[in-house]
Amino acid sequence: MFSLVIGSNLLNKSKLDEAIELFRFVLCVRLQTLPDSHVDVAQAYFWLGRTYDCKGQYNKSIEYYQKSLNISLIKFKPNHTNIATLYNHLGSVYDRKAEYDKAIAYCHKLLTIRSATDHPDIAASHNNLGSKKKLEPDCLDVASSYIDLAKVCYHKQEYNQAIQFGEKSLKLREKKLGFNHRDVGYSYNILGYINYRKGDKKNAKLNFENALSIYTRLEIKANLNLKYIVQFVLVFILFLLLDD
Repeated sequence: MFSLVIGSNLLNKSKLDEAIELFRFVLCVRLQTLPDSHVDVAQAYFWLGRTYDCKGQYNKSIEYYQKSLNISLIKFKPNHTNIATLYNHLGSVYDRKAEYDKAIAYCHKLLTIRSATDHPDIAASHNNLGSKKKLEPDCLDVASSYIDLAKVCYHKQEYNQAIQFGEKSLKLREKKLGFNHRDVGYSYNILGYINYRKGDKKNAKLNFENALSIYTRLEIKANLNLKYIVQFVLVFILFLLLDD
C-alpha cells in the first residue's frame, strides 16, 4: 500500500516512467503472492492504466483498465464504486481515442450506476443520516455523467443529442447548486459550444451570456483557479465573436 502512495505521488508530479516502474513492481509482487483475481491485483492494474492514460498511451491504458475491470466485476456487485470509477476512466480514454461509440457505451454504464438508488455511496449516506425518506441518486454525479455524454456526442457531431444531455446536466446542477456556481457555468459553457457548432448562434449567445455572468461573479471573488480563469477567457472571446 505504501508503494502505491509513492507511485501516486510520482504520478501527480508527472514522473510517469518512474511511476510505471513502481506500479509494475507492485503488480509483480502481488501476482506472486496473491491469486490473479485478487482485488489488490486489480488495484495495481488500475494504477498502471491511469499512468499510461496520463502518458497518452491509450491502448496500454485500456488494456490495464480492462484487466482491473474484469477482476472487479467478479469481486464486487455491479453497482460498486470501483466499477463506476473504471467505467468513467474507460469512457474518457475511448473519447480521447475518438472511439466515440465505445465511449458512449461506458458513459451509459456509469450513468446507470449513478442513477441507481441502491448505489453504495447513496445507501451509506442514507444510513449515516438515519433518514426514512425515499433514497434518491446523487444528482450531481448524474449531472456529471450527462455532461460527459454531451461532450462525446459533441465530438461525434451529434449536436441535438449533445444538447439534450447538456440541458439535463444543467437542470440538475441549477436545482442542486443554484445559478451562481462554476459547475452551472460550465454546463452553460458546454451548451454554448454545442449550439455554436450546430450553427444556432442565438442559443449559443444566450448560453455564453449566462456562463459569462456566472464566471464574472466568481472571478470578482478572486477564488478561481487557472482552469476556471481560462474558461472565463474562452467564453468571453466566443461571446464577442457571436456579438459581431
